[in-house]
Amino acid sequence: MKKHLLSLLVLAAAIVVYRLLTEFHILILKCDETGCHAMNSDTVIVEVQPEEKVGQILLADEVVVKGFTKNGQSAKVVKHPFFGHILLLGETVQVVEKDEAAYHEMMVHTAFAHLPAASNILIVGGGDGGALLRATHHPIKSVDIVDIDLFSVWAFGKEYFPAFTKGFHDERANLYESCAAKFIDNRSPTAAKYDIVFVDATDCLGSMKQPTGSVSEDTLANCGGVSGPLFKTKFYVDLKTHMSPDGILVRNLDSPSWDADTIHAMTTQLRKIFKTVVVCHFHIPTFLSGHYAVAIASDNLLPIDDAAWSAKNIDTAYYTPSIHRACYALPKSLEDILGEQ
Repeated sequence: MKKHLLSLLVLAAAIVVYRLLTEFHILILKCDETGCHAMNSDTVIVEVQPEEKVGQILLADEVVVKGFTKNGQSAKVVKHPFFGHILLLGETVQVVEKDEAAYHEMMVHTAFAHLPAASNILIVGGGDGGALLRATHHPIKSVDIVDIDLFSVWAFGKEYFPAFTKGFHDERANLYESCAAKFIDNRSPTAAKYDIVFVDATDCLGSMKQPTGSVSEDTLANCGGVSGPLFKTKFYVDLKTHMSPDGILVRNLDSPSWDADTIHAMTTQLRKIFKTVVVCHFHIPTFLSGHYAVAIASDNLLPIDDAAWSAKNIDTAYYTPSIHRACYALPKSLEDILGEQ
């Protein structure tokens, strides 16, 4: 009798806990070096920066597909009632249907506005295809896209981000599922030089923080995971040997509001390799803090060519020459860390 009663009490307690978790959206979070995720819900997207004790939560309606990439990254696409489809890799938001244009247009069109006649392009990462699509809007000769999980990520995203598929089927696109560092190491020194290189990497796996809590160029080397090589100085030194004299590198960074020290470390790394490195910051609501930045590096960064941009007549959702110029104006707090540009 006592055993039966105990079983009923356990069952009742389980029902109460279930009701609390589902009806009141109480989450059980698990955090590790890959990030945080809700153990009791696949439709709750949780992104947290543990050191700063800040984060964001998105409540999706359903998981439409999930699994793993070729190299073992967890991947899933969820449907959100306001933001549309969202692609996550390693529990981190990568592409959001509603606001992806801000990220991809500001990464790609900014470089072409400085170098409108660029013809040979390299995209490192970017397996979702958003950067590739924007690059094909320009009159280029060829574009190589190199992603260690290229076909896996494309397979997850192509059904739910159909516009991106156009870039993969463009006859000028050359697709390589490979580690970018190895791709560059094995590339012939006599091959055509790249005019623009876009590094669209996933986040660092592991901590970039020093014991003091800050980030330095040296601690970038601590990054692991599939994107680990893309945080090493050697990669950018080698990459530059395959770029044209006026070539431009665009590197995705982090949040200027929450991770200014990370941006400082990454731009310091690039300034040892390129004569000019500037930070362009802009607004992406679904990225942590809603504030993001890319670095634009070159030995000879030419002025923005308004006439050439207008002549291309490219339809955009976010990019304009005015937004482009404004993106280089840094808040005073960030300027104090990065210096004038």
